[in-house]
Amino acid sequence: MVLLDLLSATPKEVADYILEHRFQNDASNAATFLLEVIDELGDVEEIARQLMQQGDGDDGDGDGDEDAQTSDSENIGSKIDLPLPIPTMTMGEGDAKTAKEGLLVSASTPRTKMTLTIHQHGIVLTSPKDEIITITPSAVKYVIFFPKHEDCVKTARTTKDGSNIVIPGSQMLVILKTSDDESEQDGGAGPSTSDIVFRKKKLHQICLALPQHHSDKISSMDQPSQDQLKNACIDGFENKLVNLISSSLELKHGVFRIFNPKYSNLATTSTMNSDSKKDIFQSDDGGSAKSVISGKMPYIKCYSGVNDGVLYPMEEGLLFFKPP
Repeated sequence: MVLLDLLSATPKEVADYILEHRFQNDASNAATFLLEVIDELGDVEEIARQLMQQGDGDDGDGDGDEDAQTSDSENIGSKIDLPLPIPTMTMGEGDAKTAKEGLLVSASTPRTKMTLTIHQHGIVLTSPKDEIITITPSAVKYVIFFPKHEDCVKTARTTKDGSNIVIPGSQMLVILKTSDDESEQDGGAGPSTSDIVFRKKKLHQICLALPQHHSDKISSMDQPSQDQLKNACIDGFENKLVNLISSSLELKHGVFRIFNPKYSNLATTSTMNSDSKKDIFQSDDGGSAKSVISGKMPYIKCYSGVNDGVLYPMEEGLLFFKPP
């Protein structure tokens, strides 16, 4: 076996080495390990904050602010204040005072950093270059909130003072309407995905990573177990954020939420569109060979051709997600 020189190895060489020699090509476990390594770095909150402020991930598909077109045919109304304080790990305490200006998010589709603002009748995404995407209720078919699969197997932890639980942000997937949807609903009237163009590309969906944040305050516990943390966890920030976005986009029955079992007691949690607990999918826990890695998860791992992809069974359909 060839040894790796950590003093000169590139990030790709480190990742490939760990993936092959320590985790036998299990990308999920390798990613979880690397995230835990990052957590051990000093001043990780400050580092993350600085990274969010650098660049916008321009993919070279256009420069112009004129290339950002929006579905702004409707009046989206005044801006709604976000649930403050925003206790994100990507913000310093000083930034929380200006959080009313918007929420910093990382978009994978399109691939860039964005500032999210919520309005009475729509949401607005603004890039560091002041390119704007305006999403009105009539342009949206569904919104799905779901956890990244590696966040479902990470060890839950508290803040240094033990007063809050650190919660990874959900993915927010906005499915935009197509011309077929228009034809089915009103004979061709209304906006289609052609109305939302970013850097000369027509958008069919927008996927955002909501920021890591803190739970509501918890009672002091001495070396709490994972079950104790899960039962004590109340994610007031993201709950309020989901409700605000749902109201802004006027989606009574088009919002779906998949909960992270590390931070939600699924025995007492129902989905957004149903009061029935039986509608929440959980993977087989293996019976007597129960595995904390694979059991009771909201997804099924895919193995053929998409080693790090996962499939989320939902009430109506399947959601496939493969990290970019």
